Amino acid sequence: MATRLLLTFGVVFLVGRTVSTEVVSDDNVALGKPAFQTSTWGPGEPSRAVDGRTSSRMDAGSCTHTAGHPGEDNPTWWVDLGQSYAVDSVVIFNRMDSWSERLNPFNILIGDSDQVSTNPQCGGDHQIDLAKPFISVSCQGMRGRFVAVRLPGPSRILTLCEVRVFAGGNVALGKPAFQTSTYVDGGAASRAVDGRSITNFHSRTCTHTKQEDNPAWWVDLGQPYVIESVVIVNRQDCCSERLNPFNILIGDSDQVSTNPQCGGDHQIGLTQPSISVSCPGMRGRYVAVRLPGPSRILTLCEVRVFTENVAGEHQTLTISCSAGQTMKLVASREVCSDDSKTTCDSPSSLEVEYTCAAGKPASRGLEDHEVVNDIPRTPGVQLTEHSYRTLGPACTCGLWNIRACMYLGPVEHSGPHVPGACGIFGPA
Repeated sequence: MATRLLLTFGVVFLVGRTVSTEVVSDDNVALGKPAFQTSTWGPGEPSRAVDGRTSSRMDAGSCTHTAGHPGEDNPTWWVDLGQSYAVDSVVIFNRMDSWSERLNPFNILIGDSDQVSTNPQCGGDHQIDLAKPFISVSCQGMRGRFVAVRLPGPSRILTLCEVRVFAGGNVALGKPAFQTSTYVDGGAASRAVDGRSITNFHSRTCTHTKQEDNPAWWVDLGQPYVIESVVIVNRQDCCSERLNPFNILIGDSDQVSTNPQCGGDHQIGLTQPSISVSCPGMRGRYVAVRLPGPSRILTLCEVRVFTENVAGEHQTLTISCSAGQTMKLVASREVCSDDSKTTCDSPSSLEVEYTCAAGKPASRGLEDHEVVNDIPRTPGVQLTEHSYRTLGPACTCGLWNIRACMYLGPVEHSGPHVPGACGIFGPA
């Protein structure tokens, strides 16, 4: 998957130097889109949250503000993306000059209704750390045209300094990150997956190890993915040559240096802020960047990991059973949000084989999933008669603890969804 990069330039003066270039990925689908809110106080217009500016001060002119004291019940802000997207994550920048506690707790709603309060909710009540300027909330492919932030409860005031909606299949955003060491003056591993791509280290958006042999940084994606490409944003204020040469390793071992390597020694052009490295078909839970050799320093200003199984694309699961049946199913993460009654992760690869015992799939390849009873058919799916059925609300399929089980017969579905959730299926 190709990802275009837009360059925006800002100027900050530090000890007489001009610094700060930000590389903004256009997978933030909210940027510049029409925004609305239930009320407005003073100059706090809703458009401020999608203007690309993340200043956390109200007086800087980049934060929204709903009705002032005593506030209103359930104040809400929302953006119209113009079309329906499968949303990976929503990043919210909070006000930091004062009143940062007003944001807690908050809800995120995603759906196709312009009556946004009726749309499905991404998770429950979210809380932001009041010492941090932003939070990234994973929504795992929930689909919708409208993304809303709501403060549940009476007499509340909503202020947002920026809202970013990512729908480009970057599965590394906001995930746990690690590195072999951290420079004494800062440079935490988490900076490379915070959604900010400023290429100046002094903007506190880049990682930094100590000088050491074979320094490495890695991210835990939470589950295995089939990787298409890895995008690395390099430091540009100085020392850009430190990145060359570098390796990328992808695999399922948390001892990341033992995982398979994507290509050989890679080189980035020192005047280009980012590089995209293709890793077609490689599969793994951990993605690492390593600098081979002695006495090296690793700095990364952002790392994006793109998968073949991006939200909205079809996935085929092949399930082999002891009776000799083979079932081909088409599934995607969109299934998990179509009716707001399912919660699950995307299958981990384009093709997964299962061995079935006693008519139930073995535990292999997927994480546990939860499926709520009475899942309706998804419009547009062509099913043969009696090709699926739901069971009672307290059944268990194989080793999965599921509140309702879905079985499909040995048929191939050409539609974009299966009724139910993400390939938790066995023979009827």
